Amino acid sequence: MKKFIIYLRIVHGVFSAFKVRTALAIFGVLLGALSLVLVNNISQSLKTKVEIEVSKFGENTITVASGRLSRHGKGGLFEKAKTMKLKDVEMIKTNVHGVKMVSPFIKRGGVLRYGFNNISSNILGIYDNYFSLKKLSISDGSIFGIENVNNNDRVCVLGSEVKEKLFGKDDAVGKTVLIYRAPFVVVGVLEQKGSDLNGTNLDDMVYIPLTTFMRRATNVDYIDGMEVVIDSWDNFEKIKNNITKILRDNHKLYGDAKDDFTIINPVDALKIQNETVGIVTFLGIITAGISYLIGGLGIFSIMILSVSLRKTEVGIRRAVGARKRDIFRQFLLESGIVGLVGSSIGIVLGIVISLIVFRVADLPVVVSIVGLLISSIMSFLVGMLSGVYPAYTASKTDPINALRTL
Repeated sequence: MKKFIIYLRIVHGVFSAFKVRTALAIFGVLLGALSLVLVNNISQSLKTKVEIEVSKFGENTITVASGRLSRHGKGGLFEKAKTMKLKDVEMIKTNVHGVKMVSPFIKRGGVLRYGFNNISSNILGIYDNYFSLKKLSISDGSIFGIENVNNNDRVCVLGSEVKEKLFGKDDAVGKTVLIYRAPFVVVGVLEQKGSDLNGTNLDDMVYIPLTTFMRRATNVDYIDGMEVVIDSWDNFEKIKNNITKILRDNHKLYGDAKDDFTIINPVDALKIQNETVGIVTFLGIITAGISYLIGGLGIFSIMILSVSLRKTEVGIRRAVGARKRDIFRQFLLESGIVGLVGSSIGIVLGIVISLIVFRVADLPVVVSIVGLLISSIMSFLVGMLSGVYPAYTASKTDPINALRTL
């Protein structure tokens, strides 16, 4: 322990004497540590955000959309269909084992008016069970019920942004707004929810009973799709096949005829987004590796230069009794400390920049402990490995030849 303290004092003196070279060596390792911390923190934050988004918009929920995705070249186009009906919903709900809930929907853009305020928003026709399925909470008033759906009542529930645009800080519940020029009574206002995995802003939405939407607003007999809650993801493929069979039979799609519907599994979306995050992480690790390589070469070159400039010092230490292994340990400790100092500064900067990114990009705050440990270990190893040869060279210095320069 006493020798180690002596080594540290010698190293401190050396660093003080060679400030610029020490700073350059530290900077190289700093970049590697910074890159590694940023990559781990941001990638973990992105994964956490995706998982949160999947869970907060309904558990074990798949979307059956009317229409199909057709691809042309590098792009993609969703071709809507008008073949999905409410009888499809009933057949899936009653005949597919493992289906716990089905909630059909129609979505259109429209203009809302209240007094002199006119705004454009998305109008969503739904059953009352849609609110619980999507975990939408009321901040004022109440949701509409099954009786409103059965009676084709002109009632609506406003998303938080719609309420703010139309009413500001005034109460909205009980007021009448015009939707498609028809009067609708506001029965409730939702709490802020944000956007779902498809990028749909659920706060900029007006919710009305599906039957009212179909018969009094748009006069259509088809729906845009349905949300289906299943009992377990383990049964997804079986449920998907059964839903496909029912819809193909109902829509008279035989033989090689293409489906006129699309079954969307959010778990697949989760996998795709995680794969994207994985690619970003991989590229970030490569960047960190290159930074560490450059930092290691910087430490190596500066340590070699330090050895050549300090031959007289080494010669004096050898002459007064220092052993080769003492010289080796001293120089190796110098390079290791350079790595640790660079790592410490890089970790602090990485955390600070991560927090800024989380704030600007509205990402969950995640500090990867694993990333911090890996960064510290990698920086120390880079410093030690880069100093092995210079330390070995210094330990082989002939004290007689070194003292001849005095």
